[in-house]
Amino acid sequence: MSPVVTGEHTDLNVATAHGDWAHVALSPRQRQILTLLRAGKSNKEIATDLNIGLGTTKQHLVTLFKKLGATNRAMAISKSQALTGASVDGPVAIERPERDRAENISYRERRPVAVLCLRPDTKNIALDADTIKHLNRLYSDVAFDFDAGFLVHSGGRCDLIFGIRQVRRHDILRAVRAAVSISKSIGSALREDFQLQAGLAYGYIAASMDKDGDWTGEAIQGGVMATAQNEMNHAAPGRINLHHTAKTMIEHIGFDADQITAGHIALSPTFRWRAKHTGGQTPLVGRAPELEVLRAALQDHADGKPGIISIQGETGMGKTELLHAFIGQAEAARLTPDYWTCSLADSQPGAPSLGWLAHADGTQFLDLSNFCKTVLRQKTTPTDPLIIENCHNLTTAKFVELLTVIKKYGQNQFIVISHRGPLPALQPDGMEFTALHLKRLSEREMTTVLCNLLGPAHRAEKWIKQMAQGVPLFLRQLVSFALVEIENQRNRPGIIPPIELCAVICERVESHNLDRRLLHVIAKTKNPETVMGLAKSWPGDRNDLRLKLEQAVASGVVEAVTGHRRAATQYRISHPLLVWVFSILFLSPVGPSA
Repeated sequence: MSPVVTGEHTDLNVATAHGDWAHVALSPRQRQILTLLRAGKSNKEIATDLNIGLGTTKQHLVTLFKKLGATNRAMAISKSQALTGASVDGPVAIERPERDRAENISYRERRPVAVLCLRPDTKNIALDADTIKHLNRLYSDVAFDFDAGFLVHSGGRCDLIFGIRQVRRHDILRAVRAAVSISKSIGSALREDFQLQAGLAYGYIAASMDKDGDWTGEAIQGGVMATAQNEMNHAAPGRINLHHTAKTMIEHIGFDADQITAGHIALSPTFRWRAKHTGGQTPLVGRAPELEVLRAALQDHADGKPGIISIQGETGMGKTELLHAFIGQAEAARLTPDYWTCSLADSQPGAPSLGWLAHADGTQFLDLSNFCKTVLRQKTTPTDPLIIENCHNLTTAKFVELLTVIKKYGQNQFIVISHRGPLPALQPDGMEFTALHLKRLSEREMTTVLCNLLGPAHRAEKWIKQMAQGVPLFLRQLVSFALVEIENQRNRPGIIPPIELCAVICERVESHNLDRRLLHVIAKTKNPETVMGLAKSWPGDRNDLRLKLEQAVASGVVEAVTGHRRAATQYRISHPLLVWVFSILFLSPVGPSA
């Protein structure tokens, strides 16, 4: 069995950015696609001519456009004319000069991923060549739509890898949605009784990545692949079997479903996630001022004074914990808050990716327009507070739409919203508006939390506080880790951080689109280094090293340390937790590809 990788995620030659077209290297498949583009073929026609899926065709086009520095088909055709003057049907790849080889170094990295393994149930259905071809096209189309890695095996079996190109903390939910989507498509395109067996696991793989953070299509290794395949082998038709790593990650990001306790999920279009609060491991610490504001707002609401409260804070600052503490306050006042959460992209099966809100109990699921009509506009005399959580999951346009409706129809309501980052202007006439900005816990507050969780004077306390830097989520995760690992292995090198922690950090770091080469170089440097020091290990053009450093400093991932007097500025990873995670995730350069 030789798996086939969809998409051409090979190293990209940056010479195109400078018009050095003679050194663009195209794969044989990309040359074929370029020939068909010049012939005026549509995506569907290209897929048919080459006997590949539509999703695979789209992946090839994305990579081809990137190599050519093009943003559309016409530009790609125009720029391809400069490819050495040769026919695109012939070899157009020319040996790259030595100065460009460094641009093609790939890097082995550990990646926290969700692996979904699928195969058809063949007890009642014979798999002929056409059926397998149709299955593989469905797999590749979904892989493209979900930005997942795709490995196809014989017999209509495939593996989808979520997080290999960009880690999203909710990749595990996206994998379930993808499986439901494939199952639904197969039922409508082939036969209604055509069923899949699936397995889902979460873990690390080792993969080869290029400098821009794209998977090169090489070096897929990791026990999580075999784990997911084993779950698939034991799954009943029409179900996804969940490994305990998948269930743990689902619980970690705050979701649940009735079937999960049984260890499986039905591949049904009616399946829905619901928000789940597992409860804090310790009483809410460091949020007394915010709780007092919420209590006073409840009293104002009882006195007929409407208001809006926004809870702002970055990932891990305890927004959900504070919301549930507020729910406790409201219930003590004999009120039942109406609790909604903005859906994560690609998480809820059977619904568009963005602009949807789910009720916390999983009973209702509304797009933003219907939510505004049925929840906001029709509640003319509300008595219960309305909570809208995770508004940052909406697009900017959808968020503005929600705020506009709140301004217009929320004058007599008590509304609490939570989100990351700054909030667009929101000051409805006649309503009190209060913004609560959650700050990091102080040294004393961290000590209180750790005393509750670990007991007094635990020997890991100093290490945990240093690594967590006042972020409540990090504190809790590191405590769980310390109880299992630190006691016996603290002084052993290479301890793997909690995978949930790595997923959070990867998601935030990768959102800045930083140069992979720079992160590798700085992460492997034990002490702060000057630009000249970093340049010794810099594999690319040194002229752009300063620009890459400025981008990394602006993102907060890298810190600039100003020396005394005339000492040159030095650079280091900004946070000890990042240093630890990077030391595990970043393995080694693989070397330039010919």
